[in-house]
Amino acid sequence: MSAVTDTFPARWADEAAWYTRHGDYGWLTEALAALLPNDLRIVEVGCGVGESTVVLARAGFSVLVIEPLAACRIEAARRLAEAGPECVARITFVDADVTALPEAARAQLLDFDPRAVVCWLAGAPDEVTALPGGRPGEGVARHREAMQRGCAELAASLPGVLFLQIADRTVMPWAAKDIGRDLTLRVQQQLVLKDLPFSLSKADTLFRKLTPTPHEAATLGKLSGPMRGAIPLLGMALARRI
Repeated sequence: MSAVTDTFPARWADEAAWYTRHGDYGWLTEALAALLPNDLRIVEVGCGVGESTVVLARAGFSVLVIEPLAACRIEAARRLAEAGPECVARITFVDADVTALPEAARAQLLDFDPRAVVCWLAGAPDEVTALPGGRPGEGVARHREAMQRGCAELAASLPGVLFLQIADRTVMPWAAKDIGRDLTLRVQQQLVLKDLPFSLSKADTLFRKLTPTPHEAATLGKLSGPMRGAIPLLGMALARRI
């Protein structure tokens, strides 16, 4: 792993802990648990520093984590150890990239036989965010679209998977959330789920207000025009196999 990539866990740690404290990972977990009351085997694509993985483990999920960054796997394992042996026992890490899974990883996934695939708040390593040229954020957007499409293709290839849950962050005025839901629905249907055996309705495309960090609050307070009053939001798309 490059020195550039090594900084990603440090960048993500504070933000991920913030989401845990304010119940954002809990909201995603509860939505999934309501659909899988009797079989909590899932695949988590990208674990960051492990905050989301710990929340899933504490909720009783058995999770196979696909994470290509060694620094993230190490930090996530450390946090699981702090959470206790029951949490550690529920999690298995796989060193792989969801967009280029080796056959050994695919065989492990088939043997695990999960019921859902989740991809929450996919981050982008520094070598993506630091790409020269292009519009601001363009590299990150492409990275996330490719990762989400990889998750959808993985979910489609695993016959036991019934649900695909994708969550991402955005910023907009709360009054515009229905426009955001329509946009999310269109992007997921046309890019992420295209030609795959999953359906997504507006009813399963939801937003939740995120508590802004002090730095975010100061920045958002300076916005004007159509973005005046914008707040950070957590969007969730919960697709179902058809």
